[in-house]
Parts: sequence; structure tokens; C-alpha cells
Amino acid sequence: QKVLGVLDVTMSLATVDVTIASGQRGLVANLPIAFCSIVVLFAVLIWHLVHRPVRRLFKGTRQVAAGNLDHRIDVSSRDEIGELADSFNSMTRELKRAHDELRGWASNLELRVEEKTAELKKIHEHVLQVERLASMGKLAAIVAHEINNPLTGILASSRFLLKKMAAPELAACATSP
Repeated sequence: QKVLGVLDVTMSLATVDVTIASGQRGLVANLPIAFCSIVVLFAVLIWHLVHRPVRRLFKGTRQVAAGNLDHRIDVSSRDEIGELADSFNSMTRELKRAHDELRGWASNLELRVEEKTAELKKIHEHVLQVERLASMGKLAAIVAHEINNPLTGILASSRFLLKKMAAPELAACATSP
């Protein structure tokens, strides 16, 4: 079968045009609301996924800077910020270990300084004692020398007198009344 011809249908599109115009007005009216909703949604996501974890990291660095090496940041995700928090916790653990090690060295060093100071005091006392004994020895030598000189004179004079008394002319004088 062959179909030949044209069918001409006339139909009013006014209702379709009104519906399209209404849809366009609704789209234009709802577009700012949709845009604001998307912005708010992204803001909430950024706040929750970025700002809060970065803020916790910032507070953690302040805590560590203030000397609190026991501060830990909860790692709640495995993304870049979670890895950064994990790295931060590792760093603070290592800092605490190094700080405790340095404290141990410092206390050990203080003990050794105290031991060496006590040892030096003992040696100083010993040196003072040796110096006192040496001074007393010098004083004794000087005193002995000072006493020895007059005694030597007295001894020489007494020997001389003994020799003179042993002479025969003095012996006769000494026996006659």
C-alpha cells in the first residue's frame, strides 16, 4: 500500500508555551535557592571534612608548643588530613621520647657532677693536709736550725773548756785550796 498525502493537524500550543514559561520561571526562581543549597552543602562538607580537622591540628601544635608532649590528635579518617594527624602524633611521641631521654641525661649528668665535686673536695682537703704537714716540717727544720746554732757554740765552748781543764797547769790550780 502506498500512502500519499499530507495530514494537516492544527493544535494550539498556548498551554505548552504557558507550561514551558512557567517551568522557566520556576527554574529561574529555584536556581538561586538550589545554588544557595549547594553552597551551604559544600560549606558544611568543607567545615566538617577540612576546617575541623585542620583546627584540631592547629590546636595540637599549640599544645605541643606549650610543652604538652602527651597531646594526641584523634585520627578519624585515612585521607591526607588523617595522615597528617597520624604524622603529628608520631612526631609528638618521638619528641616526648627524646625529651625524656634528655631529662635522663641531665639528671645523670647532675649526679656525675655532684660525685666529681665531692671527689674534688676530698682531694682539696688532702692537698690542704699535705700543705699543712709540709709547713710544719719546714717550721720544725727552721726551729731545729735556730736551736742548733747556739747549741753548737755552747758545745764548742764546753769542749774548749774541757781541754783547758785537762791541761796540767790548770789541774794543779783546780786541786789547791
